[in-house]
Amino acid sequence: MQPYRQLQGQSSVSLTYIDKPVGFSFFPYELAPGIKHVLEKNANLVTYEQHESGGHFAALEKPAELWGDVEKYVEAVWAKV
Repeated sequence: MQPYRQLQGQSSVSLTYIDKPVGFSFFPYELAPGIKHVLEKNANLVTYEQHESGGHFAALEKPAELWGDVEKYVEAVWAKV
């Protein structure tokens, strides 16, 4: 959600680095792709999961996969606390 917030009302893209732990689930039919090296450059990327199918409505289309990604993220972040 943070990238959408940063782009609100701006004509040019200038993202600030997100220092909070970030998890990303990539589904190939998403509206905007999450390119791993771009995410790593602009955020504290903790987990990145790439899937073979699914899209913008991943919670409806692939709930088990998305939930698995959430669990991996929480485990990774929790271990650092």
